[in-house]
Amino acid sequence: MGTSSRRSVAVILNRNAQRVSPDIIAGARGILGPGAVFVTSSRAEAREAAREIAARRFEVACTGGGDGTFIAAVNDLDACCGEEMPMLMGLRLGSGNAIGEVCGASPPTREGLAADIARAASGEPPRPLSLLRVDGRLTHSTGVGLDAKFNEDFRAIVKNWLGRGVLAPLIHGAPGLVLAAVMRSIPRLLREGPFNLRVINRGAPASLLGGSGHGGGDADRPAGAVLYNGQAVIACASTVATYGRGLRLFPFADSLTDRFQLRVSSVGPLDVLPNLSRIFSGTYRNPRRLSDFAVTAVRLELAAPAPWHVAGDLQGPTTEFDIELSPRKLQLLFDPRRFTSAACSRSPAS
Repeated sequence: MGTSSRRSVAVILNRNAQRVSPDIIAGARGILGPGAVFVTSSRAEAREAAREIAARRFEVACTGGGDGTFIAAVNDLDACCGEEMPMLMGLRLGSGNAIGEVCGASPPTREGLAADIARAASGEPPRPLSLLRVDGRLTHSTGVGLDAKFNEDFRAIVKNWLGRGVLAPLIHGAPGLVLAAVMRSIPRLLREGPFNLRVINRGAPASLLGGSGHGGGDADRPAGAVLYNGQAVIACASTVATYGRGLRLFPFADSLTDRFQLRVSSVGPLDVLPNLSRIFSGTYRNPRRLSDFAVTAVRLELAAPAPWHVAGDLQGPTTEFDIELSPRKLQLLFDPRRFTSAACSRSPAS
């Protein structure tokens, strides 16, 4: 796609997303015209929107919703466009906005929407975003254990309950995360305990990362090697550092070249609470109970069925699933204030 001074922009707005209001919909239509704004309420409508965007060869597609909305659009557009997929930008209009943070999206107001659309239409160059392939789908993140359970808890406590009432302005961002963790996720962890997990390397030699994100001193572990075998409370992977809502759960992901970060933790709730600020900032380290790997492909094997997620969208219980780095890369409008060209080109960590 070109980078002319004025690019054609389409906006996909998920009507079910937390911040997609009638005012936001009207604002988008007022800026772009109704023909470039696709308001969807179902997967079928989302797929039809992708087909129309592909047919009309829009140069940029902005997604209004959370990470699930963004990843659904990625997969739909990939199916329709292949290598001709438009540039993408995630708007900050959902409850889980890791991609919105990566893109540096504006606050979820009419003014913020106008600023983001103007930026998408400008000549700002995109940069490549690496993706995972999980269960046949492209995504930037996936996980099992507390990772998946927390998504369920956040939805119950914040999205479907307190976030819909008068307290909503007070619990966006970090306060909502802490509230869901304290009210439900940590009590669940205490009640249910860890799960038994085995992680097998299925790709290029894997490296155990040290506290700085560099190799931890262990030799690279070849395909077939068991990277982890024991109890865990969370196992998750990502190609971006942020989990959304300001939480840097994958602090090494942005600096990896041709790898993604896999994080496995058995850190208990008594360690989580006093270290919440360090966990949010991505500076928490615990070599005995927190392991980070740079990998290209792994299989996660669980002793008992457990729910897992793809970009925050819960999946049915499973006992195993594969995660691999996809050769497919997106052209994404990154936040120029937080991501340098070197970081976005995934400079080596070791």
